[in-house]
Order: sequence, then C-alpha cells, then structure tokens
Amino acid sequence: MIERNLKTLRKIIDLANSPSYSGEKFKEMANLISEEFGVENCRVYVTDKNCMNLSLKAINDSGYSGEEISSYRIGSGLVGATASKKELMSISDISYATVEELALLDEADRYSFFASSPIVDDKTVYGVLYISSERPRSLRDADRELLYAVSQVIATSLREERHQAQAQKVAREFSILYDISTATMTTIKLDRLLHIILTAVTVGDGLEFNRAILMLVNERSNIIQGMMGVGPDTIEEAWKAWGEFSRNRRGLLEIVSAQMKEGKAPSSRLNEIAKTIRLPLDSPCIVARTVREQRSFNVGAEDEDQTIGTVLSEKLGLSTFASVPLMASGKVVGVIIVDNCFNKRPITDEDIRFLTMFANQAGLSIENSLLYSDINEAHLELKETHERLLQSEKLAALGEMAANVAHEIRNPLTSLGGFARRLLKKVEGHTEKRYAEIIVKEVDRLEGLLTDILVLSKKSAGPFKSHNVNKIIDSVTHQLSDELKKKKVELKKELADSLPGIDCDFQQLKQVFINLLTNSIQAMQDGGTLTIGTYLITEAEKSYVGISIADTGGGIPENFVNNIFNPFFTTKDTGTGLGLSISNRIVAQHRGEIELINRPGEGATFIVKLPIIHEES
Repeated sequence: MIERNLKTLRKIIDLANSPSYSGEKFKEMANLISEEFGVENCRVYVTDKNCMNLSLKAINDSGYSGEEISSYRIGSGLVGATASKKELMSISDISYATVEELALLDEADRYSFFASSPIVDDKTVYGVLYISSERPRSLRDADRELLYAVSQVIATSLREERHQAQAQKVAREFSILYDISTATMTTIKLDRLLHIILTAVTVGDGLEFNRAILMLVNERSNIIQGMMGVGPDTIEEAWKAWGEFSRNRRGLLEIVSAQMKEGKAPSSRLNEIAKTIRLPLDSPCIVARTVREQRSFNVGAEDEDQTIGTVLSEKLGLSTFASVPLMASGKVVGVIIVDNCFNKRPITDEDIRFLTMFANQAGLSIENSLLYSDINEAHLELKETHERLLQSEKLAALGEMAANVAHEIRNPLTSLGGFARRLLKKVEGHTEKRYAEIIVKEVDRLEGLLTDILVLSKKSAGPFKSHNVNKIIDSVTHQLSDELKKKKVELKKELADSLPGIDCDFQQLKQVFINLLTNSIQAMQDGGTLTIGTYLITEAEKSYVGISIADTGGGIPENFVNNIFNPFFTTKDTGTGLGLSISNRIVAQHRGEIELINRPGEGATFIVKLPIIHEES
C-alpha cells in the first residue's frame, strides 16, 4: 500500500513539474487521483485572489460536471466548509450521514461517498481537492495521508502558477508603461500628447477601456474643463475597432507612430462632447471630488450615494465608470474618466491600480507640456516685446530727426508762403496768377505735413484734466457738421448718460476723434451712416470709457489692415498717412488702445478704450 501510494505521489509530482498547459495538467491529476482512489468523480477547485469564492479548475474525464457544482462560496457546502476549516472532511456512507453532513451536500441523490481535502501551503488556502463515489467506502489512514500529500503537491503547483501569472502580469504592466513612456516622449505638443495618453488607455495592448475622457484643471477659472475624448460612439464602431485590432495586432508604439505620421486626431462625437464639459471645482460631482480629494473613484450603477452630475450622466451617458486624478508635483493637474459602456466589463480594483500608475506618469508628461507651452509663450512675448522696443527706438530716432528737420524747414516755408500769398494778390496775368495759386496750395500742404510730423514726434501729451468724452465728441461733430452735410452722411449719436470723467488732454483727444471721423466721412463718398457711441467697460476690476465710430464705407481691404497704424501709410490719393498713426500714439499716451473691427463690403468700426483714472507710467 505504501509503495503504491509513493508511486501515485511520484506521478502527481511529475505532472505538477511538467511544462504542459495548466488546464491539461490538473485534468490529468484528477484522472490519476480518481483511478487511485477508485472513485467516479474528482475535482480540483481554486480560490480567487480575495479568498471569497472557489471555482472549478479541473475534473476527471468521467466526473459529473453540472453547472451547480462549478463554484462555491467559502464556507458554503462541503467544498466551501473544507476551505473555511482548512481540514479534511469526509462522509463514508450517505445512509449514515448526520443532518449537519447532509446539509453540506449538493448531490446526495447521486453519490454515497464524499471526501474533501484543503489545498493549503504555508497557511494559504489555494483550493480544495474533492472526490466522491457512488459506492460507500471508508478512508483509511494511508488514504488520508495520500490525500494530504497530493493536496500539498497541488498547492505547490498552484502557488507557482499564481506567482508565474503575477510575474507575467507585472512584466506586461511594465512593458505597457514603458511603451507609453516612450510614446509620450515623441512629442511635447499638448493636443498630440493627450491623444497618445487616451489611445494608451483605450487600445487593446494598453489598458483596454472602452472609452476615455481627459479633463484638465483650470486654476484661474476654478473649473475642470474637458480637453479630449477617445472611444467609439456606437457598439458597431466598437466591434469594428476591436476586430481590426485583433487582426492587425499592432503594438501601442506602432499605433501611436502611425497616428502621428498621419496627423490623426479624435473626430468622434464623444470628443466633441468632451470639449464642451465645464465643471466647477466646488461641485459635488465625482470628478470634482477626484480633484479635491486627490483619490480615485470606482462608481457602480448601484452607488446611489455617489453624485455623478447631470452633465456627465446626460451628455456622456455615464453610469458605471472610474475617475482617476492626474498627479504632478504633488497636485492634481487633471482627471481621466474611463468606462466600459459597450462590453460591460466590470472595472476592478486591479484596473484602478494600474490606471493610477499610468495616470501618475501621464500627469508628469502633461505638466512638462504645459510648462513648455508657458515657456514658449513667454519666449514669443519676449521676442515681440524686443522687436517692439527696437521699432520704438527706431521710430524715436526717426521722430527726433524729423522734428529737427521740420523745424528747420518750417521757418523758410512760412516765409515762402507769406510772399506767395502777397504775390497772388498783386499779379494780374492769368498764367502768373495760376502759378501763384499752385505755390500757395503746395505751401499749405507742406505746412500741414510739417504740423503732423511735429505732432507725431511730440514726446508726451499736455496737462491732463478730467473731461467728459461726450462733450469732446459734441465739439468734434459740431466742427465737422458742414463736411457731413456736404458728403450726405447721416450722423447717429448713441451716447451713454452719466459717463464718468476721464483724465485726458482735451485738445489731443479732440484731434483723435477728428482724424477718425474724417477718415470715416471720406470712406463714404456716396453718402452713408456714421454712428458714434459711448459706453462704460469693466474688465479685470478696471473701468474704461469706450467710444465706437462705425461707418458704412465698405470697410478696409484685408491686405491693408495690418498697416493702417503705420506712419505715412494711406489708401487715399490725398493725405499724409499720419492721421491714424498720430491718433494711435495719443491714445497710447492716455494708457488706452484703439481696436479695428473690419467688415469687408460693409464698413469699419474703430473702438477707442480709455481708462477712467489715468496712471502715470
């Protein structure tokens, strides 16, 4: 008997050490055990990772395999009780079984003998070895020792199998994380980076979720805003995508490289919806709590106490999902939302753990991209400031030279103009008089040009006093009333009442409005409508007075728009091209700005914005 048991045990050990497929290995063990013990039925059950349930792993060829014996809860039935008590349990003859023993049996009408041995190694329960027979029999000590020894061998085999599976899982996770890390290093642009991250979350060789949405925290606006969504819109699209992936079997790096090369970006309805989502950070919604509490949430359909929010539930159809924070430098920069709305696969704690590992890495990549974007923006701003400074220095030097030249020319030109006007009064010949008129006209034009140059080169405005803008506009429109009638231009005033006064130079602002109104009048050669409006503007806790001057003169050609404030640039046959440049400089001296709203084919609107309280630079 002992020799036979040793032979059986040796065969079991050989099977345990064989490289054959796990399922076949344990099936052969079940066949060998059923033959050795002379029973019709032999099963091997294994516990899940939480040691809550037992599931059928193998059964001998002649064993009963009904659905009702495929799984047990720990403590339930003879199999479950064996795992719970960690001791061998047997019933030699069902005819003599106690009430308690009968309560443990599921198949009392089929078998007479039952034995169940725990598969335990180092106090860890890996499963249960179960045998049963239609014929009553008793377990001798040698049989019990053999069952115990066989259970030990199976326990060792299951332990190694679990360790191997865990090692393979860890290796796969590290491989995926490496591929994702490599992929994210291929770009620093935020939109491409977000696409890579969400592709990794949803692709078959990645985290394998059905859909994924990425949102970023906007600290300035105190909101979480949707940036991108990746995933199919329908179950048909989902099955098509999964089918293509299973056929092509491309890795994550290959998929991302192909997308980068083709310049693909998400174009799904999910992506369009995701971009419209805005959630306040103080919202009770799960996503906002993910940011505030810096932890993950796995929300099931039965979690009624978890506030999903109407935006997420209605727009995205979320009911069962998970949200994981994107961490970087100890703070949350965003949130990844995932679900399995098509294949209905439950999101497990293992899924959350792996997604959290990935999110930490993705958060650092996003932070680097945002920092790069900020640095790049600052660099461009610095470059533009440097160019403006160089241009200002050039214009300052040019202005100073122009002022000196204008002063030198102005005195003799005044004398020439005076003598020409005296000659015009005395000459009698038609030809001589025409010549004198031309001289006077050109001298007047040159004097006007010199005046504009001197105004443009003037370094600062005069003394600032509080004035009402409406009164300045009334003064200007009264001065230009004859010109408006002559050009058949209808004037509309939409001046706001009770406007606060602004600190300004009355005459210089008057010159600004004269220049702007004159340009508008000249643009409407066949008549039109000139609308002047004033209103109050509040921006970033500062108050301004806005003045809009709109005409129906057909607008400014698009290729001229960028040059209208440049000195000596004009689209008219007459004029110096200094009017808008002078106006822009005066408004800038008043710490204001001029904005053009061009409507090609309709007209143009100039908006002047002036601060109510003047601040010295």
